[in-house]
Amino acid sequence: PTQQEIQQFYEEQATSFTNPAMVSFRHIFVDLRGKSDAERQEARQRMTDLRREIRNGEATFDQINRRSLDDPAYSAADFGYLLRNDTRSQALLGRPFIDRVFALDEDEISEVLESNVALHIVRVSDKRPARILGLDDPILPGQNVTVRQQIVQYLAGQREQEALGAAVDAVVQDLRREAEITIFDQNLPW
Repeated sequence: PTQQEIQQFYEEQATSFTNPAMVSFRHIFVDLRGKSDAERQEARQRMTDLRREIRNGEATFDQINRRSLDDPAYSAADFGYLLRNDTRSQALLGRPFIDRVFALDEDEISEVLESNVALHIVRVSDKRPARILGLDDPILPGQNVTVRQQIVQYLAGQREQEALGAAVDAVVQDLRREAEITIFDQNLPW
């Protein structure tokens, strides 16, 4: 596709190239799936104690995060980007958890939050509002594929389909010229 075709397609479809609101965060967490009530209570106490250490300045979020490597009682990880309207994340984590994470400011550390699957202490590392993407913006943060590249792929694929359709039509026409075809109208359902 030419640059003009790419630009025209983008201008006609610009509102299709959007990113929803998204937030990236690291979290310290304890998985609650399959735990008894006593184990859940113990996990809640453990997370409350870890949050207290952060609040009182006894340890930083990063220090507790690193300690998770040697402490099997909890885990820590970079969650990556959570999209505001992602139905799979909503089903897994629960809408109340997602709403509380989105309410945090960048670099803010949450209190102990409960999702559908775990207890979490969250620190937001990046927060992005919903927006229409520009032609040279990446489709998602951290990806190399831009809107322009996606349009090129789409238009090229569309042309390939058109060429394939034309080739099939030409072959069918050639076969019809060479073949003797008899249509029995009484056998047609319409």
